[in-house]
Amino acid sequence: MALLFYKEKMPINHTNPIPRVLPFDADSFDWDDFERFCSRWLVSGTELPNLTRDEHDGPSRLKIVDAQQVGTSGEKQHGIDILVTMENRATWVVQCKHVEKFGKTDATKAIEKAKREFGSRYPVAHYLIWVTGKVSAEATLLAHEEDSVTLWSAERLSTDVILHTPPSQCRQLIRACFGPEWAKAFFPIGDHLLLTEAEFFSRWESPDRSFHHQAALAGRSQDLKSLVKFASGGSGKKALILSGAGGIGKSRLLREVAREVEKSDPERWVRFINPNASRDADLPILKDIARTTIIHDD
Repeated sequence: MALLFYKEKMPINHTNPIPRVLPFDADSFDWDDFERFCSRWLVSGTELPNLTRDEHDGPSRLKIVDAQQVGTSGEKQHGIDILVTMENRATWVVQCKHVEKFGKTDATKAIEKAKREFGSRYPVAHYLIWVTGKVSAEATLLAHEEDSVTLWSAERLSTDVILHTPPSQCRQLIRACFGPEWAKAFFPIGDHLLLTEAEFFSRWESPDRSFHHQAALAGRSQDLKSLVKFASGGSGKKALILSGAGGIGKSRLLREVAREVEKSDPERWVRFINPNASRDADLPILKDIARTTIIHDD
């Protein structure tokens, strides 16, 4: 078995093919869908920033014990939409605002209503306000002045969902709430530990992308020859670690190596490690590990 490892610095002009914001603004996505999405996300295995900790006390993120919507359509919700129990047994509450813009006046009304109708009757450690649109600077600063209030825009909420939800659960959540095409947009490749060359590079294959790995390889003939020889196997196990600055074409070279190795030896498997694989990712069944080359393009 041959292993190739590549470590690189992020290129200055990095292009991220993954969308930044979940499609909260879709015509078919209404306020009830937003509340349902938030409720499901909170019980998906995610954690929330520990917004109540002292400067030197407690973990940076807290697990969620339970989360449930307050009431149903038409019922009085006492200024909140979701009731959350954290691992430290503290009560947090969420207000879901399905609006395009959220300004200082909106923030003031939301905070006052939640504290008046719910906070005056029950102990609340923290108030969360999640918005599907943009949040003004004035609203953000107003919430920042409140020790027990955190206000998130659509982009900030999306970032936490994508980065801090277990990949398999996140994929299922997006698929259930927004459809399979959006799940594919955020997770272009499945939850498999190892990917074929075509699967690994599919995230850069969109026809409207200016950055991709489809152009013909220019030069690098000696590098290609040496790497193909190494990756084609031989006796025993071996590994090769290479490093270099980002953006000089290492991934494009690796793609060509994979193609050349499988072309010259159809019985050899070349697989790339999936950078988005979860802990529960599907493990490959390798017929002959001695005839397998694994590439980790990190």
